[in-house]
Amino acid sequence: MDVEKILKAKIMSSDFKEVGKVTSLEVQNWSIVGIRAELSKELTNRFFGKSAFRLTGKETFLLVKLVKNLGDVIVLNVTGQDLMVYSKLGQIFVNGCENLKKEVMVVKDIDKFSKKIDEQLSIFLNEVEKLQGLSDQTRSNISRDGRSLRELLINNAYEKLGVGLKQEQ
Repeated sequence: MDVEKILKAKIMSSDFKEVGKVTSLEVQNWSIVGIRAELSKELTNRFFGKSAFRLTGKETFLLVKLVKNLGDVIVLNVTGQDLMVYSKLGQIFVNGCENLKKEVMVVKDIDKFSKKIDEQLSIFLNEVEKLQGLSDQTRSNISRDGRSLRELLINNAYEKLGVGLKQEQ
């Protein structure tokens, strides 16, 4: 698939409602790991309402695993509450990338940065537990997906500094 075509694509939920547009792709080790997207105002009003998950006009990150079909448009395999949760998780990633630029200047900063990400993920997972109407699949996957995004952020931190990755114990 042509990257230029992907960057011009609209994003649709699994019920074929337009949810936003692609702003960029997140690439690691020569493969696309996710899509940065700007969500439409209509989507956030319909799905997000006035909840803590509201992301109107903000860029978020959607894991590539959420993509069901890639063609003239990108069709996701989620909608509703599930999309809301993944969008909020993506927002944690986007915010983490912004914090990474400001806060990580030397290797010892990475530990503080990772603790901050852990705190945000913990708060997020507690919010997710309280949500009604979330699919069982999303409930079982969201913690693992959060850990994946955490690792991606930490890898980005080491990459920014130009040092090898710390070996996990």
